Amino acid sequence: MKQLKLVVLLVLLGVVQLGISQEQGKVRVGLDFGYAFPKGGGGLSFAIEPKYNLNEKMNVGFRWEMALMAREVEVENGSTLTGGEIKGSSIYLATYDYYFGEESSFQPFAGAGIGYSSIAGISFEGTTIGDSRAEVASEGEFGGMVRAGFETRKFRVGINYYLIRKSEGDIRVGSVTNKTTSKNSYLGINLGFYFGGGKWNK
Repeated sequence: MKQLKLVVLLVLLGVVQLGISQEQGKVRVGLDFGYAFPKGGGGLSFAIEPKYNLNEKMNVGFRWEMALMAREVEVENGSTLTGGEIKGSSIYLATYDYYFGEESSFQPFAGAGIGYSSIAGISFEGTTIGDSRAEVASEGEFGGMVRAGFETRKFRVGINYYLIRKSEGDIRVGSVTNKTTSKNSYLGINLGFYFGGGKWNK
């Protein structure tokens, strides 16, 4: 409940400051809500990203994203498992964005990030290849992100692609154990807003 109240407060602060845009030397904070598209699955995502404006065209920041999603698992015998338990993965990235065009209420941007991903494990009960349980262990991996989108006033629309190494595990069917892999890279579509950042024109 406390977390929900904090999110509502941040939303209200963002709405109040809709007329303010980026200014050099200022700090801004973004909140993104979106949908994640991993291979063979999907789920919801939430991110918070404080940034520092290097100038009116560039900023650097730190992004924390939580993605609650189910993912597909490939088995070495050629089978594929889908519909596993939905679990949360966290991503921590140092980010950089560059804004194109002249100063206006519509600002396209492109950016990138690099950092660490805490990937949740996956488990399946009673899979389609037998009365069995599949496990892919949770792992930590270094990874990156590329993104593009636009901002209009205080609102932001973006497409992010996260590059994360695949995870490995195993599945047992009776006395037989097979190796599994899960691709962790995924595409995210986000809609959000930010507050702070000062004005475009000093």
